[in-house]
Amino acid sequence: MMPGVAAQPLRRSSSGGGGGITNSWSLDFINEVYTLNGSPVTLADIIDKPERVGASGLEILDHDAAGSIFSLAGWLADLAEFVAIGGTIYIEWESLSAGDRDVPLYMEEDTDANSFDIERTFPGFMRTYASGSDYRGVDTDTDFGPGVHKIAVTYTPSFIAMSIDGADALVDTTPNVMQPMMRAILGGFEASSNNGLYYRRITLTAPVANSLLPGLTA
Repeated sequence: MMPGVAAQPLRRSSSGGGGGITNSWSLDFINEVYTLNGSPVTLADIIDKPERVGASGLEILDHDAAGSIFSLAGWLADLAEFVAIGGTIYIEWESLSAGDRDVPLYMEEDTDANSFDIERTFPGFMRTYASGSDYRGVDTDTDFGPGVHKIAVTYTPSFIAMSIDGADALVDTTPNVMQPMMRAILGGFEASSNNGLYYRRITLTAPVANSLLPGLTA
């Protein structure tokens, strides 16, 4: 949470409808090109530490109290809508460590402690889950060690699907009702980052068919 600012649920009907969000975000940290629906946006308007971008991408500090990066404004609102009504997020990042956890995306709210998490756990398995009225999630049995990885996750009110590095999508349709997300954090949690890493690219779009997710991550 930003100091002195009360967290509020973020819901924005203008961003989507029954078919999921309609806004399209592309954040290319390698080439420093950031767009919303094809129009340029200023990075400082949508994340709290834009100065962390360098030649390798957007840096997450390793296990540091100030290491995580918080999403802001319209970017945060659309991430919250992604969980509320559906969308597909793609994240390409460089993993630097085989130990502990990479946390490419963590979202949470304060009412019922609901959360949404994309992480590479120790010893390197990938998992994505939404913890709300129930637990809806998928995880791999393959070890993804240090190096560049690509993950695509589609989340809707009906299912969650995940593909990493070109693998077939894993799907879970467990019924699950989520409270509106209040925070969306890159690299760890509110109190501290986890493993240091570099984000290379993130996109957020309307839901992509499960069969197409491996093509995004190949």
